[in-house]
Amino acid sequence: MKTFVSIRQILPLAALLLVTATGFSQMTTNAAFVNNLMPQPASLTAGNGSFALSADFAASVTGFDNDRLDDALSRSLLHLRQSTGLQFATVKAAAGAPAQLTIAVKSAGEAIQSVDEVESYSLIVNASGVQIEAPTVVGAMRGLATLEQLVQPSGEGFILPFLTIQDSPRFPWRGLMIDCGRHFEPVAVLKRSIDGMAA
Repeated sequence: MKTFVSIRQILPLAALLLVTATGFSQMTTNAAFVNNLMPQPASLTAGNGSFALSADFAASVTGFDNDRLDDALSRSLLHLRQSTGLQFATVKAAAGAPAQLTIAVKSAGEAIQSVDEVESYSLIVNASGVQIEAPTVVGAMRGLATLEQLVQPSGEGFILPFLTIQDSPRFPWRGLMIDCGRHFEPVAVLKRSIDGMAA
């Protein structure tokens, strides 16, 4: 017995395949910036274009520098490396070496952070790379946390969308209360909570 398939039965399937293929093609080759940053920055201006990440991605620090900033930079580079699979260095480049991520910090800030600490920063992504400027090390750390969230896939690689961010915390004090006296928390859970807050 022969089975005949009518054109009415084929059209919905063909239309579905066409829409899926078109959507997938646009998603992989023309990834538009979607603002999923958390928390939302005070000011964000998206541009046209993107900076492609590669294994040559390197970072440098100008102005003030200390161990706290170097440790934060190494952590952020490690997170970027883990999320992209690109094997770039996780330590800052030597002075004078070319770098696609430049961090300019004016001062250390307070020795022990208080509610008066200046945590503002600016972050710019353009054709030459990423520039983060901050008055204090804590501000630069906030900028690095934002940078980690900007990575998005595009085709076979990863990109950072062109944009300009001017940001500072909305509230002077942010925190999470963990009451281990009534609810025991293993050390691993506490460390995971701290990592989440830092992100």
